[in-house]
Amino acid sequence: MSADADRAELAELVRALQAHLAWERMCGAQVLPVDPAAVARAPSAAAPRAEARAPAPSSPPRSAPAPRAPEPARPPPRAAAPSFTPPPSAGQPSAPPPSPGPPSAPPPQRSVAHPQRPDVGPRRPDLGGQRPPLAPQPPSAPALVGAASAAPARPGQLSLGAWGALAAAPPPASAPPPPPVDFSAPADLEGLRALLGDCTRCGLCEKRDKLVFGVGDPAARLLIVGEAPGREEDRRGEPFVGESGQMLDRMLRNVLGFGREAVYIANVVKCRPPENRDPQPEEIARCRPVLHAQLRIIRPALVLVLGRVAFQALFDTSEGITRARGSWRTLRYPGGEARALVTFHPAYLLREPDAKRLVFEDLMAMARALADGGEAPPPT
Repeated sequence: MSADADRAELAELVRALQAHLAWERMCGAQVLPVDPAAVARAPSAAAPRAEARAPAPSSPPRSAPAPRAPEPARPPPRAAAPSFTPPPSAGQPSAPPPSPGPPSAPPPQRSVAHPQRPDVGPRRPDLGGQRPPLAPQPPSAPALVGAASAAPARPGQLSLGAWGALAAAPPPASAPPPPPVDFSAPADLEGLRALLGDCTRCGLCEKRDKLVFGVGDPAARLLIVGEAPGREEDRRGEPFVGESGQMLDRMLRNVLGFGREAVYIANVVKCRPPENRDPQPEEIARCRPVLHAQLRIIRPALVLVLGRVAFQALFDTSEGITRARGSWRTLRYPGGEARALVTFHPAYLLREPDAKRLVFEDLMAMARALADGGEAPPPT
């Protein structure tokens, strides 16, 4: 090959190398600069270096690569060092050579998880056809009985039975009922109030402020019965002193012609229920003997029953107040009876003003019965 042809081929390689370097710089590579004069002075050394790089698509085909040098031979593995046995010291007999015993058992297999399969767990060891028991054997019955007697279960706690089965401990005994009180013994309201004392006969005593016993004339001909004290009554200890009490005062003065001092006012229960809810049957049953004692002491000729709760508690019925309103009933209590008129509660009139007309008719009927000396119409 002539010198001109060599120079032309070398110039083509330099152009291809420069194009490749420009591509590498655009891709972010750091490339050392190349001196063309040095390449021209050493054409034989620059050609292999240019061929080592990946040529551009426009570069001519490269020549075949040079054969790789053979790898040096590896040294043979070193032989294991012979075991050294120290010679016996003077005066000690030499130990006999160890007799060839039975072949030693293979080392236990280690539990190794699969290196490339995380879902494959460790290999279970070979138990030689023997399986472990599924659960430990339970102790004998005397041992269980002794353990149960040594650690008695608390109330409501699960305890171990005689054979290891879960058995519920007996529930705690309920609170004993209050001791019976003979409310028929007092002859007047002061004695009845002293006998009642700081009443704790039901759960209403836990959140009350004051016990609301009753107020009015102990010899009144008319007794008015409501359902339970409200917030204001609980604060002052007197029945019907809130908004419903003011409504009752207007009813008495405007229709019957007298105030609350001429009647006696009481409630079915003597303590305020939380959030002014209806009294529960158990609470009514605990307070009913007190109301019966008040009726026995006062012995009114007529009773005005206000509202559904008072009506159902006095007559032990589930009849609704809408159907019973305006009706005369015979109220029987231990030691006597009285004629009773059922009407709406004053609190209902505050919510439903249209019902005032019906209550006015009931109060006019009560006024006629009082004018007749307590002779009320027959039961309706």
